[in-house]
Amino acid sequence: MSGAVVSKFTQDIDLEKLKDEVRRESRATGQQLQLVDRVRQIVSQRCAETIANLDEDGKKKLRVLQLEHNFLYSEGHDIPNPDFMTNENWVEAMELSSKSQRLKYYLHLQRKFYQKKADQLKKAAHKEEVQNRAKQEIYEHGRLFMRVYDQTMRKWLNYRLAAAMKHGIPLVLDMDYVDLMRPQEQKNTAHQLHDMYCLNRSDPGQDPFHLYFTGCHPNNAILKLMQVKTQDSPFLLSTVTEKSYMDLFDKDKLVYLSPQGRQVMKEFDPEAVYIIGAFNDKATQKPVSYARAMEQGIRCQRLPLDEYVNWNQGTKNLTLDQMIRIMLDLKRKLPWKTAFRHIPQRKLR
Repeated sequence: MSGAVVSKFTQDIDLEKLKDEVRRESRATGQQLQLVDRVRQIVSQRCAETIANLDEDGKKKLRVLQLEHNFLYSEGHDIPNPDFMTNENWVEAMELSSKSQRLKYYLHLQRKFYQKKADQLKKAAHKEEVQNRAKQEIYEHGRLFMRVYDQTMRKWLNYRLAAAMKHGIPLVLDMDYVDLMRPQEQKNTAHQLHDMYCLNRSDPGQDPFHLYFTGCHPNNAILKLMQVKTQDSPFLLSTVTEKSYMDLFDKDKLVYLSPQGRQVMKEFDPEAVYIIGAFNDKATQKPVSYARAMEQGIRCQRLPLDEYVNWNQGTKNLTLDQMIRIMLDLKRKLPWKTAFRHIPQRKLR
């Protein structure tokens, strides 16, 4: 599903109600239904209705875009076959204002197609390998090791998250940046938050953070996209609130982590409440988190990247999933060099 289309057509969806409906239908039919598939159906239906109800100007614009796509395809660009373009794809293309943006979008769709095909082949090969291995692992008294099911593991990991909500160290995700991001950036941020949530849940030190999603209104587009992905749990085992971190914690304990921070973070302080901005700023590259910290009069620190790693080029911004890996290592009192192993090598010399 594309970022702009999902954000546009899921704003009025009550995801909690939809989750309940999917669970009831799963119990009634005995099938394992997925929330993300139901959201896809809703988005697809609404895109079809949008295409069917276009006015004359809209129909003319759609015909022009389809002719443009056919021309690009005939020119040899590696883009989807016109027959494989869906209503959702055309609605997304109509939101783009230039030919270069649309070509970039079509190329992105084709890369996703190749990735999906590669993933399917990989899963099929893995399934075949497991089946062949199972045939060889036959013992007189059954299997050698007891099987631990994924559902059992999820329950155990969720139990640790629930315990962290009562006794864990808080880590704040400032969600009040939605208006500063484009739909695709919102989608990328939601993916990173989902990965961050899962990495925190599966902390090797078995001591996850208590995540606080602050400044998070019920219709927050990023939260909704994240909830669609976090479907293996009936609820988000974190604190989600519309309140600001300024209302929840002592101001003296707050520390905003920003790549533009003037103060260097020397070590992890278990008494501090660290704040990370849920913000994807590839396009703007503006010091918005630093400006927010200065405006609110709270401490702002940066990670000691210059002191411990040789950065290659570009801004020293890390993704949210990289940040949670680093913070979990620091909480376990591991050295900076060890914590920074999570930075991709392509960013380093």
